[in-house]
Amino acid sequence: MSDSILKYLLFLPLLAVWRCPADGAPCGLETRKTEIKQMDKNSLAAKQKALSTASREVFRKLVTEKLGRDPGIFPKISDDQIQECIHDYSIENEKYSDSYYIAELSYRFSMEKISDLMKTFGLDLGYSRKSESSEVVKIAVYADDFLRQTAGLEELGATVKSFSSEMATFTINGKDLDGFRQLRIRYARLP
Repeated sequence: MSDSILKYLLFLPLLAVWRCPADGAPCGLETRKTEIKQMDKNSLAAKQKALSTASREVFRKLVTEKLGRDPGIFPKISDDQIQECIHDYSIENEKYSDSYYIAELSYRFSMEKISDLMKTFGLDLGYSRKSESSEVVKIAVYADDFLRQTAGLEELGATVKSFSSEMATFTINGKDLDGFRQLRIRYARLP
């Protein structure tokens, strides 16, 4: 096994422990699962339709659950707006035929993005962000991500505390975490 694969395998469990709360989900993400069965002219068309239909349906159920009622706004929300709220998704037990598609889908939604979207409709989900003030936050990242994004990190005022072949740790002002997230670096917030 190559050294780079080995370092990721060794560091990944630590990343999960640092970033995840007790329920195992990263902060601010909600997971929802659904099973979808779709028919269309061919299996590829059925899959595309199934993914679009499933994401909309799961989104609707999540928002309705959080509000405690159906707010009646879902026809006004575009597929692109829903896609913006999806952090990631996975497909399991996928089955195809000439015109059918069947699968189990798991979506992880960003509650922060859903809350922001609902506010545009005058609705409050009751989701509160952790306040990110001017406190200094300690972050760990994979070394290759750190090297790839050095310029972006410098612009945010990141201060390197340690660096090895596997991991870099640095501090950043808490109010700059949004800019940091836009760099799309795999990271863990350290205590």
